[in-house]
Amino acid sequence: MSSLSPKDRASLCSFTFSDGRRCCTPRFANHPRFCPYHAQKEARARAAQKLGKDLAYFFPATSSPPAISVPPWAALSPPLSAAM
Repeated sequence: MSSLSPKDRASLCSFTFSDGRRCCTPRFANHPRFCPYHAQKEARARAAQKLGKDLAYFFPATSSPPAISVPPWAALSPPLSAAM
């Protein structure tokens, strides 16, 4: 159990790690929830998402992957496991 009071905990970063632990660094003055490290990490992730969306505009997705054609001779030969 933490020895911090709820009032003290409110001034700490609210980032939660995948194992349930919370960051115990004081919050960044310019960010409502995170410490400087996690605020910068969040900003980079948002910038990468925006860049991805901007690039997706120039490279539209295809509706389906290209079809893989089987050569005619492959359908005539018996499976390798049957030959052994």
